[in-house]
Amino acid sequence: MIKNRKILLTGAAGGIGSQIAKVLASRGANLILADIRQSLPDGMEKELASTGAEFCYLCANLSTKEGREIVKSFIEDKYGELDILINCAGVNVFSLFEEIEEEDVESMITVNITSPILLTRILLPLLKKAEHGHIINFGSIFGSIGYPGFSIYSATKFAIRGFTETLRRELARTNLKVSYIAPRATRTGFNSNRVNDMNEALGVKMDLPEVVASQLLSLIEKNMSTSQYLGWPEKLFVKINSLFPKLVDRSLTGQLDTISHYAHLKPAEISRKTI
Repeated sequence: MIKNRKILLTGAAGGIGSQIAKVLASRGANLILADIRQSLPDGMEKELASTGAEFCYLCANLSTKEGREIVKSFIEDKYGELDILINCAGVNVFSLFEEIEEEDVESMITVNITSPILLTRILLPLLKKAEHGHIINFGSIFGSIGYPGFSIYSATKFAIRGFTETLRRELARTNLKVSYIAPRATRTGFNSNRVNDMNEALGVKMDLPEVVASQLLSLIEKNMSTSQYLGWPEKLFVKINSLFPKLVDRSLTGQLDTISHYAHLKPAEISRKTI
């Protein structure tokens, strides 16, 4: 199901993205890896090469039309079609809403919403050419549960969840599948020291990137449109929040003192816990 399939993975140099790339390479996928970073993390290129899978890395700013065109032109020239698009790239700034900087709001909206939507749009013709095309958008548990300290990030993931749902219905009569995957907190550099310390203080469970990559692999192998939420009891909380939001309001209100404490901390006050 994955061997020799042409897969574009954005955010490929990040914590979850790099692990996903390794798993897909081990299954023999033809990978197009895209990220704004100049290069892949140390040792990653050698590790991917050891699998024997075909892969290439594109340094591209997907927040710009030029960056998206670079990716499209490469796929068009090399393959002529695309089997799977995985929109994994994202950014987050942990802050109380009244304290967040305007540029951070703009950055999260651009990277988390505008970029994947416009990238999907420009690649749609190439995806439609594939026999079994699949669009997979990375969301978050916070795309279903608005969590204090993550107001803008949650808003962007709510938007991606809505975009995925709508696109899935719009493309229902085509050969394309459209899926949404929503991880819970994950142990990567994506989270700041403050977030890691807060999660530890609140007893929030955190998955390793390998867990997320494994779940994504399962989603791809199902080859069907679906929404997948990761983690227990987070899956349950998503259901409760949709049916009885006031219960979740009360629960999260009880955490506000701890959340506010870590949201206010300055970098010099933060101690990184061993992971």
